[in-house]
Amino acid sequence: MKAKGGVESPPFKVQTNDMSEQTTHDTTRDSVARIEARLDRLESRFDRFEERFRRVETDMLDVKTRVALLPTAWTLLLGGAGITMGIMAFALALVRFGVTQ
Repeated sequence: MKAKGGVESPPFKVQTNDMSEQTTHDTTRDSVARIEARLDRLESRFDRFEERFRRVETDMLDVKTRVALLPTAWTLLLGGAGITMGIMAFALALVRFGVTQ
């Protein structure tokens, strides 16, 4: 940007006071230190979260395995019908051929 007289002016203010520059650098360092400390805390929390997530994932796989072993509705219906028909066939055989003494 050119100011009056053709001299370029910087797009930001330049601090000329050494104390104010030092204060700005200290404030920046403090801010960076706080951010790094917060990141360290977040990383430790994330590590604990990841460990808990792995345990939940293992438990879910165990539950899925058990559910997969459960019989389906068709298996239950046909299995019950098969047992019922088997008992009826046995009863019919007893009636048909009779029980000899």
